[in-house]
Amino acid sequence: MGALGYTLLFRIVCRHTYFSDERAQVLSVQPTPACQALLKRYQLLFRPFVGGGAVYYNEGTPLAQNTLAQFNERLPFSFMLLNHDPYLIHYTDLDLTRAGDPAATIFQFDNAADFPAASTIEDEGVVRQTQTLHPLGAPFNQRPLPIWSRHSLYSPPAASLSASAFLTVREKLTQQIVWQETLSQTSSKISLNLSSLPEGCYFLQIDQQTIEHFYLSDIPPVQQWGRVDIYAGGAYQASYLPQACAVLDERSQPAVKTFTLMLNNRKTIWRYYLLHGMAEEQKFINYEMVALPKQGSLFEKTLATDQSQEIRFTRLPTPEQVNDQLAWVFESDQALPLWQTPAEQLTVLLRPERNKTRNGRTFTLPYPTPNAVKLDGSTPRQVYSEIFVYL
Repeated sequence: MGALGYTLLFRIVCRHTYFSDERAQVLSVQPTPACQALLKRYQLLFRPFVGGGAVYYNEGTPLAQNTLAQFNERLPFSFMLLNHDPYLIHYTDLDLTRAGDPAATIFQFDNAADFPAASTIEDEGVVRQTQTLHPLGAPFNQRPLPIWSRHSLYSPPAASLSASAFLTVREKLTQQIVWQETLSQTSSKISLNLSSLPEGCYFLQIDQQTIEHFYLSDIPPVQQWGRVDIYAGGAYQASYLPQACAVLDERSQPAVKTFTLMLNNRKTIWRYYLLHGMAEEQKFINYEMVALPKQGSLFEKTLATDQSQEIRFTRLPTPEQVNDQLAWVFESDQALPLWQTPAEQLTVLLRPERNKTRNGRTFTLPYPTPNAVKLDGSTPRQVYSEIFVYL
């Protein structure tokens, strides 16, 4: 809810299917210093909530020179996306080989393109159409962006060096040139002085060919997991924005928007290592492992109608050595999602195989945790979760 007398302008909502309520509890949204100045300039309020935040305007304020009705800015409202869980990329559907160096890169999302809308249920129970900040189902379609400082050295490709080549920097929304320098055959390193540019997303070109996307920021990458840039619209920006993405039209009339970042939970092969100190015949040679979806669970609903409700596991032919002990290894026949509360979705059972063991015991097994996610050395590389169980 907004402050008394204030009306919602736009919201940023972070969702994640790993969590039971789909709220990305480990992400928070915080205005950058430049964004705080922009909010103050137009008498706007920002209010955070779990997994997001909202911006409000004072609808009853007289139209003065510095109010929303006069909005005419080049800059987006820029918010730092802060991650409070070091295991976020472990349980998020993200190619680990494309995750980027967290000490040098950030993930960046914005409303510059009109991606398909999705419906979300608001906290008040009202269903509204939302605008996604990425292609539907592909939040990491773009690689993480390197953070560049205002004074950087750049080494252009040797093939691009000529007496007439231009090195240019363009801003993302308008694609206007904001910095330019002529290359030469001796330009092995170019000094980029971008001190006059505001923070934001830019791309570097050599003679109209884009060779690098980067994010200009004074804030180190280790202090921000990502950025969400919301181009509001108004007299300047509206002509560059798809109509569905603009919060303000060309006359700066507001249209409430909800912008959604939708992250999905990672699927991995579940690999169980079963250790036992009893005699050989008790070491699960005649046992099978299955995962049974809970009735009415989200996981059950995602299974194909012609698919068996039992998720099978394959026992490897020979046990493996684990800390000077032999362990029988079972692997799921398909990748299974990771959840914050997996017990709500399925049960994993180790049980005697039918017609082989009459008096065997059935075991209910634990679930994988995010810190157990591994990347093996196969080609293509397989992501799996290790679970060690002593029975």
